[in-house]
Amino acid sequence: MKNAKEWTGKKIKKIYIDRGFYDEDNFMWLNEKMKYDTRGKAGTDFFKQAAKLSDDKFSEVLLKTNDYEPKTARGEASKQKRDENKKPVKIAEYYSSFSDGSKVRVVAVKKIMKLSKTDKLFMLMEKLSGLYTASEILGLYQKEFNEVYSESKKPGISMNNALNKISGIEVVGKGRGTKFKIESFKAYLKLIGDKEKEEIYIWMTNVFDMSPAQVVEDYGNRWLIETLFEEAKGEWHISTLPSRELEPIKVHFFFNFIAYNIVNIFKRSLTQKYMTVGIEVLRRDILHKSAVLSFNSKTVAFELNKKFEIRYNEQLASIDEFINKTVNKIELVDVTLA
Repeated sequence: MKNAKEWTGKKIKKIYIDRGFYDEDNFMWLNEKMKYDTRGKAGTDFFKQAAKLSDDKFSEVLLKTNDYEPKTARGEASKQKRDENKKPVKIAEYYSSFSDGSKVRVVAVKKIMKLSKTDKLFMLMEKLSGLYTASEILGLYQKEFNEVYSESKKPGISMNNALNKISGIEVVGKGRGTKFKIESFKAYLKLIGDKEKEEIYIWMTNVFDMSPAQVVEDYGNRWLIETLFEEAKGEWHISTLPSRELEPIKVHFFFNFIAYNIVNIFKRSLTQKYMTVGIEVLRRDILHKSAVLSFNSKTVAFELNKKFEIRYNEQLASIDEFINKTVNKIELVDVTLA
């Protein structure tokens, strides 16, 4: 953060932390320096306190998402399907503090989720007691849930890898003779019917002037960083470094992000559909040709590519909106040629 301030000359006002809360040391420092919004981790004291909140502390809300308004029938159908799958969540909050007395706000969200194969594996292990090979557990899983655990060519290896990652299971032996000792295993799942579960997630922040729902929605802005990283490494070749020296690398980064920012300024002037798309979509939809002019020595023909006809009309709408937004901001200057 100190390097970022030194390089850019700007102070960071707020950060979104990807990996979540592990310990309080950095967060006590942040409380004095800037605002933060982070996911909390299961197993921490803050999470355990959230899990103890009674149901009457939670209220039901439908979290907002930044969906663009579709312009085509296909887009409308996709949005309708997404809207149908959206479900309200239960949300609550409480206030706590770090060891130095600095306050922290904890927002808890209960979501109804479909049971994953890992959840079903945990449910199976609650019923088991003794030593089992990965193949034996694989067979018991298929018998219990009438489905295969893994579609891979070697499902036994997939099961073996999954069991090795589960705490509370003792690995006995090595190689082909490996067995897993399962005793009094607890899945800690709150089941809703046969196919769903209720899960708790927590967010931690030192922002106190937003509603609990806004804290969760605000954290969603972090995803823009993930798409930036993906696009920067792919389309902008940010990971292809020109040198091992710091200065050339800084120049490489600066010029790439200058170009990136110029493109983003252009995108903000387009219709909402294109404001958040990557450069690949922008090239395909806006910058690529959708029609061809041909000359056969007698006449000139304009042929619209039928495959992109709908997209072409969307392009025209975006370009028209760009012109309408900027035409009044351009100062016309008379130039007299000497």
